[in-house]
Amino acid sequence: MRKTEKIKRVKARNSGYDESHPAFGSAVFTRRSGTRGQLHGSHLSEHSNTVALRISTSVRNHHLSADWYHPSEQIIEVEFSAAQFAELLTTMNTHAGTPCTIRSLNGKMTPEIPPDEVTEAERIEEAFTADLSEQVNSMKDIEDQISTILEKKSIGKADRHTIQNLVYQARRFLVESAPFAVQSFSEAREKVVVAAKAEIDAFMTHAIHSAGVKALADKQEEEGLESEVALLLED
Repeated sequence: MRKTEKIKRVKARNSGYDESHPAFGSAVFTRRSGTRGQLHGSHLSEHSNTVALRISTSVRNHHLSADWYHPSEQIIEVEFSAAQFAELLTTMNTHAGTPCTIRSLNGKMTPEIPPDEVTEAERIEEAFTADLSEQVNSMKDIEDQISTILEKKSIGKADRHTIQNLVYQARRFLVESAPFAVQSFSEAREKVVVAAKAEIDAFMTHAIHSAGVKALADKQEEEGLESEVALLLED
């Protein structure tokens, strides 16, 4: 059973009082725009719109007959791509969780991920290219071995068995390994498309929101000027 601890209370400068406790916390999501670089577990190499989650300790201030909550010391800040943020909200109770990028921990900034870090799709493509190159060399070796056997005047049972094994090795890559690699690459590419769509959607949402806020501010300013002119005309 978890132990309990009393809430600490001290007088505040605003004539109220501040309360603190190890379990008091504050969490805030922040939408960010601009070049964000590499993100851990993302299927894209560049991001222009992300969501950051910052968790801090919290202080509760009681003043003017109300409670006011203020963040105190920052514990951790993590950043999500648009696709990762959507995945975080829609896939709960998953053991592995959603990948995120730790930006700061206990008040200290974490190092940046290298800009040349490859994505999942790129790793699969590189591995498949390497496997294919290896298999091409193996095919050449198999071809040479079969040619050597066929040059014999008589082919015995052991030779026929060797040929069958060589053909099986070649067939195994085409039937088993290659389709699996192609499927994995296709799935990774699909993840890239989904992530890109989420990135575009986040950019458009942010642009529309910014344009709406600006239009509202311009309208309020215009209405304010009209009111001032009307007052002047009345005078």
